[in-house]
Amino acid sequence: MTITLRDYIQNLLGISDVVTRLDTLNDKVDQLIKGEKNIMLDISALQTAVANETTVEQSAITLISGFSQQLKDALAAAQAAGNNSVDPATIQGIVDTMTQSQTALAAAVAANTPAAPAPAQ
Repeated sequence: MTITLRDYIQNLLGISDVVTRLDTLNDKVDQLIKGEKNIMLDISALQTAVANETTVEQSAITLISGFSQQLKDALAAAQAAGNNSVDPATIQGIVDTMTQSQTALAAAVAANTPAAPAPAQ
């Protein structure tokens, strides 16, 4: 049997059990650190998903706004040209519905978008 200097000193001083417990504690701390890194990776993935979702929602708001404005412009152009076959009330109803959808979507985006994180110090 080979006895290392470490083993000899531990046995001489009677601290073998303490060293074993410290080694075990060190292993557990290493496991906690690895777990923390995994959690941080998961949070980063979540932040990326939220950012992507917000971008899509903002694009939808822009699209709805564009359609609404195009309808308003088409109605104005038709009326200016004397085209009375377009029912202004019908067009306005469509514009109103689109505006309501835009407002609801914008409110949902605002309500579900997390606040920007504080800058690192």
